[in-house]
Amino acid sequence: HVYFEFIVRGAAHDLDLMEPGEDFSYPYPPLAWYWNHQVDFPNAVAHEVKECKIIPGPKVNNQPSPDMVCIIRVDGTFSERLELHKFPIDQQDLTVSLEIKCAQEGPTPVRIIVPEGVKAGIDKERFDMNNIWDLSENVVLKAEESGLKLNGGVREKTYISLHASASVCRLTSFYFANIVTPMSFFAALTVFCSFCVPRDDVGDRLSVSLTLMLTAAAYKLAITTMMPTIAYLTLLDKYLLSTSGIIVLVVIQNGVAKINSRSDADTDELSGFTFDRISLYVICGLWAAVHAYFMMATFVTFEARRLIDVNRAGHQRRANHRLSSEFGVHLITELSKRI
Repeated sequence: HVYFEFIVRGAAHDLDLMEPGEDFSYPYPPLAWYWNHQVDFPNAVAHEVKECKIIPGPKVNNQPSPDMVCIIRVDGTFSERLELHKFPIDQQDLTVSLEIKCAQEGPTPVRIIVPEGVKAGIDKERFDMNNIWDLSENVVLKAEESGLKLNGGVREKTYISLHASASVCRLTSFYFANIVTPMSFFAALTVFCSFCVPRDDVGDRLSVSLTLMLTAAAYKLAITTMMPTIAYLTLLDKYLLSTSGIIVLVVIQNGVAKINSRSDADTDELSGFTFDRISLYVICGLWAAVHAYFMMATFVTFEARRLIDVNRAGHQRRANHRLSSEFGVHLITELSKRI
């Protein structure tokens, strides 16, 4: 559910702007009704305009307001392309785009100004997916130009758009508990259990490492339904591939250690032990490096989330104490599970 109020300063004194109707003659001011019925939502999958009207602004000191208020209330489902490179610690901006179909090159150009002190909010109580996403209370408004382009890159028609964005952060506890932690243990157990078996018992070593590798592969296959099906690798995909690579590396080391022990048995009895010890240190270092990188990426992302929330909250606090004298836009956005 999305609710917009556009406030046009001083427009109530212009009778042409307040009278209903669709026809107008240039160069007279276009009718407000015409403006209000030229609103479109480019990223809406389906929407229904529940309310679309024009009323005078609120009274000031018991005096009629000189402003005109254009009200638009819409129920709809809006599309958003998710960026999942940092999945499962990703942050998404859910945007509702409003476009006024009055070309800037035509006789009725429209300009939207979003002042620094504009008020915008969101109703978190009606957000039904709070067990999966953490919805921010702050809404960011941005006005920009958009339009059709010719082959030469020159815009044929330019329209004004208003974008209202709310930030949501994925709750990561489920993925850390059910994917990251088990795969981390599988890789650690493969290294620990394999090197606990004597180097000469290559059959027992390979039996342990191959069993854990097959267990990790079966588990990875079981959790594919929890992963997004996309064409690029997410942060979690890279982590799973890294831990799987460590397990495969242990299996390869088991065979190479036995070959190295046989070839050097007559020349250096300690060479096999030295190779085994160096391999253990290298593989443990790789395991630690993979997890350090993953934890650092997680920390940086969480810190970026916090800074974004702080900046948006600061902007919202300033909005509560500042009003624009030129143009105001008031937005109350209610997100439901349909968005």
